[in-house]
Amino acid sequence: MKKIILSQTSFIGAAAFIIVLFSSIFIYAFSTGIDGRTLKSTAIGCSCHASALDPGVIVFISGPDTVITGQTATYTIEVSESSKSGAGIDVSTRNGVLGVIDAQTHLSNGEVVQSSNIPMTNHAVIIQFSYTAPGFATTDTIWATGLATNSNGSLNNDIWNWAPSKRV
Repeated sequence: MKKIILSQTSFIGAAAFIIVLFSSIFIYAFSTGIDGRTLKSTAIGCSCHASALDPGVIVFISGPDTVITGQTATYTIEVSESSKSGAGIDVSTRNGVLGVIDAQTHLSNGEVVQSSNIPMTNHAVIIQFSYTAPGFATTDTIWATGLATNSNGSLNNDIWNWAPSKRV
């Protein structure tokens, strides 16, 4: 009988360890941005923070409408919301190659995401990134999702919205 209890205890302990391990990975991944959350690949958006987009979050991509094949241009994404103090982003493209300019971002599977919560100044943040046009003439699209946070590490009351797609 002691062996059964010991086996159950070992199994429960191992299960608890695995749950804690995966929960830690899950939470860490979101704090450093997650890719695959733009209109390029999903209509779900930032489902980890809220199930529906919030039009109060203003997200806008700025940059040239035309880039010569193989050339690189600088773009910005602005995220603003009057009641929030931090931001997160996901920027993707179909044919071009994105690059990091802002030290608060990194590439994840070819998409520009935040490295941690980005503090807003006056309830807004502007982040630069680069776009290198493909080596062939085409119309490309840049998509983005912007997240507005409370900067408290919790997912509660964080809200998001899509940027209007940017044609290049």
